[in-house]
Amino acid sequence: MRQLTVLTSQGSDIKHLSSQEEEAVTIADADNQPRSSTCKERRHFAFLKVPKAGSSTVQNIFYRFGFNRNLTFLLPRFANFISYFPVIEKDNIIPPPKGKRYEAMCNHVVYNRTAFRLSLPVDSVFVSILRNPTTHLSSYLNYFHGHVFHGSKALEEYLVNPDLYSSWKGPRKIVPNIMANYFGLPERHQREATRHIVSDYLMQIETDFDFIIILERLDESLLLMKRKFCWKLKDIVYEKKQATALQKQRQLPDITVLRQFRLVAQVDFALYEHFLSELSNAVLKEERDTGDFNDELSYFRTIRDVIKRFCKSATPKIDNGTLRINASKWNDSFEWTTLDCRLLQMEELELLKFIGQQQYGVKEWQTLHTSKSKLV
Repeated sequence: MRQLTVLTSQGSDIKHLSSQEEEAVTIADADNQPRSSTCKERRHFAFLKVPKAGSSTVQNIFYRFGFNRNLTFLLPRFANFISYFPVIEKDNIIPPPKGKRYEAMCNHVVYNRTAFRLSLPVDSVFVSILRNPTTHLSSYLNYFHGHVFHGSKALEEYLVNPDLYSSWKGPRKIVPNIMANYFGLPERHQREATRHIVSDYLMQIETDFDFIIILERLDESLLLMKRKFCWKLKDIVYEKKQATALQKQRQLPDITVLRQFRLVAQVDFALYEHFLSELSNAVLKEERDTGDFNDELSYFRTIRDVIKRFCKSATPKIDNGTLRINASKWNDSFEWTTLDCRLLQMEELELLKFIGQQQYGVKEWQTLHTSKSKLV
């Protein structure tokens, strides 16, 4: 079996790193014993998966976290959606294995506070993700309605007649505030939300959710979440999923289109800007209180890059290699295997199948789940 040790305190295995990476390692090795802590890991969770907001990337983190702790997932019976509406119906989900109860959930569903709390343990944490509404809607339109909208012009084309698309029937209709809709905003408030309604809505989301990830500040979000929930560095390693060429271009429409869109999607903008501000303040406070948040951020990015290179050079379908990450001031030593690479690189439906087969067995999973979507 091949074994590779990296980031040792002697620095003997870091010659392949860049000078910036070496600096991060040097800081980490200054005190290579993890800080003692009475912090208790939060392991039960609901991740509200908002489409086209980077949620597939983060969902992979939650799936791997649950798999590594043998958690029982609430899984959809049809495709990868639990529900297109703010309900969790028994017909749409697979019962837990005999003698077990649900401990985690991270598939598509519209948020309903009562349904979430009834489905999961009382100590569950609620997490979700938001993205800049402008790039979010553009990505959403091109992904789900590419036959109607065209690339970087999608937002401009949508704004010609938003009412037309919100009148479409079924789960693919385009509501004015898509992200807020997934957070359970009642449809009657989708278009003409007063300042009072928006304020109360934000307060309710802040009360219900333990952490909101911001896609544009993904690394900071994940590291802050790790510290808040007492997770391990290994838990938050990620690989980007479904990043299209259009997303990478980051083309923004002209100022007139942006102003018009802010009027149409005012709740999405309020939601995003509120939690972006919350995250920014939390990051500043964490650095001020601990003095090492930014150092760990650099170290985390270095570890991600080392793991990415290892997985690229390994043969993921064969368990023939192990990458060893030595202890630092932020983490115990841990091993990253080719199985970890396989799970990291799996796309959503493949990983759902893997989790389902682990939870129920291959044959039972085939009878319990169908890849066909239930569009009702």
